[in-house]
Amino acid sequence: MACQEGYPAPSACAKQAHTPDVWWRGLAALLSQCASGLVLFHLAYLTLDALVYLLAPLCFNQAAPVISYPKVQEALPAAMHGGRNYTVWGSSCGWLVFFGCVAMAWPSIGYELLSCLHQSSEALREELSLSAEQACFVCADMLSSSLTNTGLLIMANQCWDSDLMHQAGAKAVAELPQNAMCIEYTGALAKTQMRLLASVAAPVSWKPGGISFHVWVKDS
Repeated sequence: MACQEGYPAPSACAKQAHTPDVWWRGLAALLSQCASGLVLFHLAYLTLDALVYLLAPLCFNQAAPVISYPKVQEALPAAMHGGRNYTVWGSSCGWLVFFGCVAMAWPSIGYELLSCLHQSSEALREELSLSAEQACFVCADMLSSSLTNTGLLIMANQCWDSDLMHQAGAKAVAELPQNAMCIEYTGALAKTQMRLLASVAAPVSWKPGGISFHVWVKDS
């Protein structure tokens, strides 16, 4: 994807990961022209089509249909009650973390092992003038994280092996608080105490026609 005039080229690492960081730079430019506090990027105030058009990267095309699904919308207030965090396991260059922070105004945390992807996330966070409280990126093993204050967990588990899938699922079940939700790609929580709330079709870059994202709730 060619960079817009006046914006620097993405890093080699970002290019390799197909990072749409030029869109984030465009969003930063848009936000800089708006009066502080007058613009709220939240699904409650934008139609899905408007949100996807405004925030064009594919991750928004993925996340918006899932988050805006009626059953998910009904469950989110209880899940995020008390200012709980939105956490992404496998945050890559930060796409889904920025979705939670910018579009939903949630305190958002991303865990990523690859330092080059983590550095790209941090660079974009700084360019967007987001604080670490708004969007926190951690270069560490996600299994070392705490989920005790997480209201919504994204498990980007489409490429995880079975052992990691099992460990991640067990940790999520053990640590997520009551009413918390988990969205993942593979149905990995099917044999746990988590309850399947919905399966929502959404586009992905690696499969024409998209896939079903599985949304789980921890009832107790």
